[in-house]
Amino acid sequence: MVQEQVIEKVLIDLQKRQVICNGCYGIVAEYIGQAFVAGFEHNRFMAGGPKAVLKYDRSGELAGKYPSAKSAAIDSGVLPATISRAALGYIPSAAGYYWRYE
Repeated sequence: MVQEQVIEKVLIDLQKRQVICNGCYGIVAEYIGQAFVAGFEHNRFMAGGPKAVLKYDRSGELAGKYPSAKSAAIDSGVLPATISRAALGYIPSAAGYYWRYE
């Protein structure tokens, strides 16, 4: 889906739910567009499939490599989103390890 289609779909959904009024469309559309672009800049959209995840212990030594955040999460006992957030730097660590995308 291209940016304009995403913005329009979200705006229609928000209006149906009566979250925004017609006069707020411009502001909300601009915000959604910025969020959409930011998602691509931070590789949050998985075009091309899952990314490998590296696991580091507290001393900074490589402790494991996984083909995806999902497989790392299964092995570590946490949610894939938690591994992803740590790998992207939104949280410092997850399941007692540091994570980075390869």
